[in-house]
Amino acid sequence: MSTSFKNCTHVVKTRLLEGTMSYKAIANDARAFFPGARTTDKSVASIARDMRKAGLLAKKGSGPVASIEP
Repeated sequence: MSTSFKNCTHVVKTRLLEGTMSYKAIANDARAFFPGARTTDKSVASIARDMRKAGLLAKKGSGPVASIEP
C-alpha cells in the first residue's frame, strides 16, 4: 500500500481502484493525507462516475475492470 500520493485525487483514484472502501471512508482517508483538502463523499462519487465513463472502474455490482494506475 503506497503512502506517498501526489494529490488528493490520486488518493481517491487509488482507493476506488482497490474497491474495498466506502466513498465516505475514501474522503476521510484523502483528508488524512491532505488536511487542507475539502474532499467529500460526493466528490469521491463524482470521480468514480468519471472513471466509470472512461472505462477505468467497473459499474457498481459488476466485476472488476482491468487495473490501470491513476
